[in-house]
Amino acid sequence: MKTIVNIVSEQTLPNYLFVKEMYEKGDNIVWIVSKAKKIQTAMQCLANVIGSISNQKIYLEEGKEENLEYVKHTLQQNISGKEKFCVNLTGGTKMIAIAVYDFFKTNYQETEFFYIPFPKNIVVNINSMQSQEIKYKIKNVEEYLHLCNLKIGNTISREGYLSFENAKTVYSKLNDLRNIYNNELCELRELKDKNKFCKKNSSKQYPYEVIDEVKLKEGVGGDKETRAERIKNFILFNDIPIKSETGFISGDDMFYVSGGWFEDLIFYLTKEQEKPDDIVCGIEILKHGDERSKNELDVVYTKNNKLYVRECKTGWEKGKMFNEIVYKAAAIKSLFGLSTKSSLFAYMDKLSENKKEEQQNIETLNKMGVTYFGKKEIDNELNKLNESSL
Repeated sequence: MKTIVNIVSEQTLPNYLFVKEMYEKGDNIVWIVSKAKKIQTAMQCLANVIGSISNQKIYLEEGKEENLEYVKHTLQQNISGKEKFCVNLTGGTKMIAIAVYDFFKTNYQETEFFYIPFPKNIVVNINSMQSQEIKYKIKNVEEYLHLCNLKIGNTISREGYLSFENAKTVYSKLNDLRNIYNNELCELRELKDKNKFCKKNSSKQYPYEVIDEVKLKEGVGGDKETRAERIKNFILFNDIPIKSETGFISGDDMFYVSGGWFEDLIFYLTKEQEKPDDIVCGIEILKHGDERSKNELDVVYTKNNKLYVRECKTGWEKGKMFNEIVYKAAAIKSLFGLSTKSSLFAYMDKLSENKKEEQQNIETLNKMGVTYFGKKEIDNELNKLNESSL
């Protein structure tokens, strides 16, 4: 039997992975916890995910965590016994880590000290300076989110709306119809974004004529019959795949035609190329206890205990959408931590028609830690996939 010691940090994943890697039935866990609110929240997340394991919490008064003698004295009052200690020095502040190391080194010479150089998926034994890969793997996206005090607010989907072949078919067709596609269906994208008509998970099916009536009510304007026929002809003449019966189209179908197909494409491409441990698409992220704050994410996956987020855009209004992407990238780092990998996949050749502005946009994305994939890069990835299947 041994006692696992963790210094609780705002970034809970190293604490969690250490317990999952080191814990054996009968072991005890000691949590060194600041009374600061954000650390208390982190401790609650860990308790919720780990469940009922024998543990002890040692609390440090907020504002005194940097006082070495205070931390060591607090440990002296709460630590006893002769069992073996395994101490994780990854979390907390540097001063807490120094105090914890000094206390156990002085009083329990056989203590083993460890460090996780996160986001590397390894644990280092400081005594021997040997490292080994962390065998435990985060089971799914939900497990990762719970460690970040987050949850998924909608139905979880681990499949696209239609198949990978359908998404590749639309991508191929629209390569030759891009201008028509953007001109004829931009209004549908606007309505989708405003949740006026093209809402996800809509079960009711609407005749094409009703689509146009909804547009008129929303002030989009245009000739009713002609506009309805254009939309209908574009989908049917170009054989754009939908789920609904001929002559009818659902809100989910309109979401797919107006951009959802691209999310499907990136979802399936990621699944094939990256071989993630888990992957979900089209999810809504909520903070526990705060239902008002929502973030919609297109493709999210986990691999080797890291989280990846991929944003998919078929087009955008000049300036506005790019600013939204930058804002979302900042929000993702805030929600999931700096180690989260963010990518932007865009169905366009350039981020801007202005070369200087395009370079500025790319530099902004790089500073935000966002990797950019344009149409050229997507074509390359699809070609690699096709070649590997031959």
